[in-house]
Amino acid sequence: NRYMTVLITQRPNFYIVLFITQFTVTGPDHPITASLGGVAVLPCHLSPRMSAENMEVGWLRSQDSAVVHLYRDGHDQYGEQMLEYRGRTELLKDDITNGRVSLRIRNVRPSDDVQYTCFFQSGVSYEEALLELQVAGHRGKNWAPYHQCTDSVTLSPVDVTLDPDTANPYLVLSEDRKRVRFGDTRQDLPDNPERFDTCSCVLGAEGFTGGRRYWEVEVGDKPEWELGVCRESVSRKGDITLSPGNGYWAVQLWGGRYHACTPPLTPLPVSVRPSRVGIFLDYEAGEVSFYNVTDRSHLFTFTDTFSGTLRPYFSPWLNAVPLIICPVPAQMAGGDFSLELAGETEGTPGLGSKFPAPQKDLTEGSWLYLQALFGTVFLSSNKPSVLLAG
Repeated sequence: NRYMTVLITQRPNFYIVLFITQFTVTGPDHPITASLGGVAVLPCHLSPRMSAENMEVGWLRSQDSAVVHLYRDGHDQYGEQMLEYRGRTELLKDDITNGRVSLRIRNVRPSDDVQYTCFFQSGVSYEEALLELQVAGHRGKNWAPYHQCTDSVTLSPVDVTLDPDTANPYLVLSEDRKRVRFGDTRQDLPDNPERFDTCSCVLGAEGFTGGRRYWEVEVGDKPEWELGVCRESVSRKGDITLSPGNGYWAVQLWGGRYHACTPPLTPLPVSVRPSRVGIFLDYEAGEVSFYNVTDRSHLFTFTDTFSGTLRPYFSPWLNAVPLIICPVPAQMAGGDFSLELAGETEGTPGLGSKFPAPQKDLTEGSWLYLQALFGTVFLSSNKPSVLLAG
């Protein structure tokens, strides 16, 4: 029987009876596996078979009950959805009248490797099932921050420098424009339109209108800082609120806690304090990703639609410890790199096992671009080719 009859109260001439729908929710009895940059499908169904068209159906991240995808009142609801899943999820409901639905997650990221809760609710009846998604190839040495794995992608390491014309007058830049710190006194600098006059921040001199760019910043033991990218057209005068809606995609350390700068702030699950942060901009994909270089973990990814010029953003806050832009290794300066994924490595689908061992002289540097890949760089006459090696 699909319904449980509950006698609520009895009157002399009538009864009040509530019919409660009875069902269970079933998910797969094994982890779902997906590749970085690929597609994951998380199925759930009701038993006994019944329509879920008028139910509330959702997927939550089990660890904190954050909304991954929500269906209510016959429509997908995106207002409560986590920012990092926006534009990447789709509820497959062709068989919803039989109580069968699936969640499709596109462009799978390392951070998607978690346990999910699938739930159905009808009135006061609520049931759920747990599902586990395992993302192949992102743990250990192959955690590389290039999570859109295609047959061949072009990556451009960028040698970022600071733009002194944008620096707040209290900020002190090094001669090579690689370091910035907060100073004790306000410098006598022209109040040009490009300069931030209130907030202690500075932009990178380089502007990006496309491509994939990666750079690293040494934050050391700084008690506060902000890093990210912003639109070149952002206002430089007066107080600033960092948010994607205002043209800023940034993360911060503030008050002893790490956040993504969203309204409201999104706490970041940091287990090891980063002394160095990697920023990966994929302009065409509309993504800005942040990585803890210290333990090689993913911190956060913004997903948006970019237009115009984007520039690196730095704020050392109000302390004298400098932010330091890390140099690009000499072997990599001045060119693009073709990243090719091929073959299979045991336990790491999609990573090549037929390639030679990494060349130590190119992978033992401190810069994450090659460290994270642990691949082999084959130098050619014009463009090196980076091949992931197991």
